[in-house]
Amino acid sequence: MANITRFKEPLKFKPLDYRGLDQIPVFIEDGSPDSFDYFGLTRVPRELTAGRNLISFTGTRNLVPGSEIAIEVLDANGDTVPIQTYDYIGEGNERIFAIEIDEEVPEGDALITLIGVSKGKVGFDAEQQRDVSEIPPPRYRGVFNVRWQRRLNCYPRRRNEDEIIYFQNPDITIEEIKRPYFKLHYNQDLVNFSGSANSRSLFTISSTGSVGGEQFVNTEAKVSYEVAGNKYYLVSSTNPDFGGFTQDMVGGTIFVPNPINPFPARFDGPVGTPQYNELETGDGTGEIDEATQVYTNQGAYNTIISEVVSPLRLRVNSPHTTFQGFGRANQKEVFHQKFQDLETLQEFLYA
Repeated sequence: MANITRFKEPLKFKPLDYRGLDQIPVFIEDGSPDSFDYFGLTRVPRELTAGRNLISFTGTRNLVPGSEIAIEVLDANGDTVPIQTYDYIGEGNERIFAIEIDEEVPEGDALITLIGVSKGKVGFDAEQQRDVSEIPPPRYRGVFNVRWQRRLNCYPRRRNEDEIIYFQNPDITIEEIKRPYFKLHYNQDLVNFSGSANSRSLFTISSTGSVGGEQFVNTEAKVSYEVAGNKYYLVSSTNPDFGGFTQDMVGGTIFVPNPINPFPARFDGPVGTPQYNELETGDGTGEIDEATQVYTNQGAYNTIISEVVSPLRLRVNSPHTTFQGFGRANQKEVFHQKFQDLETLQEFLYA
């Protein structure tokens, strides 16, 4: 088989210098889907998506032994896309490349070019049952003379569904995971308006708020907020008197009217008193005050429950952000990482 030559291949995924493989004059333009007569492609992606996209081939006897095989990928702007070669030989001398697509690669058509040195053009006349292969002209001998290309759609934000290939058998570790056991209890004073007991939390739970225009408080439990791994969580105080969060709460709304000590607190520093902008509406819960032309509920947090992680922990679908700054020209959206007080957690309303 021909050799796969590493040319300035980096340790990390970084673009190579443009070699112009798509422009080099060649004797053979191979338009077949898998280059059966020359490169023997065994794996070609249907589209390029985020992460590593695998392409592999075995080569054939029609390539000059010991000659170079080169690959180049160009994005929609004509810039080179990073490629990684692996020291792995699969079945039938299969060699694997990985085309790396990250957020810097633009969406659009990408061009894969594979180029090598062939012994000649393979041909067969089926009607006359005879070989019509051609030897390359002198100027195409011993140099790149065969090219295979494929144009693919590139979606850098689409999920990658390429198979995972293990160059060595993976090690699997099985271990015991210890988790706390939660025994739920229910406060019998928590009832809905129809008088049924709190068995599934199918009603409003409130430590501060109003229902039907009247103040409605039926729990002393509080919550805090935190961000972890680009996900957003509300955590209940220990031993909540409403029995803890339950799975039927998923899809419900939870509202914290006055988050205490958000961090970072301000648009111009991590601590201090928040300076809310005129566009701050408390996640859409505020109403305009006709006298002051300022929205009520500024700084409030309103979100939807995505997952009940445990009876004391919820994952919600949106971060706590507020608009701050002086005037619309200077407004900034502040992404808060947490809100909580060292002694008192936040009052909340679940509906």
